[in-house]
Amino acid sequence: MAEFSRMRVLIVDDDEAIRNAMQKALKALGIENTEEASDGSEAVTMATDTEQAFDVAICDLNMPGEDGLIMAKRLGALRYAPAIIFSSGLDDGMISLARDLAEGHGRKVLGVARQPLSLDSLKELLESA
Repeated sequence: MAEFSRMRVLIVDDDEAIRNAMQKALKALGIENTEEASDGSEAVTMATDTEQAFDVAICDLNMPGEDGLIMAKRLGALRYAPAIIFSSGLDDGMISLARDLAEGHGRKVLGVARQPLSLDSLKELLESA
């Protein structure tokens, strides 16, 4: 899906500064249709209560309450589950484990947007959605 302007993205992170940075990056790529959640539970509620499905959910792996991995698993139960981009500063081993677990639950994981955020890597991940 190379037409970013039609993409709908859910940003999930407990850190407001990270959500704001992600929002700016998405706007720079031409993505205006975004929503934000501060934890996995809020994100699942938002995705469930909407009439227009999200194409992609960008989520932090390490959040209090419902983390990104649990959220990804729960999103998988939706009829139109979004593809997942994990946003994390965790080490490669933890990220690889999270990706394997999410894919094991049938989630389409596009990859990892490393923190601090790189616009080029985010663009590359979104192009594969």
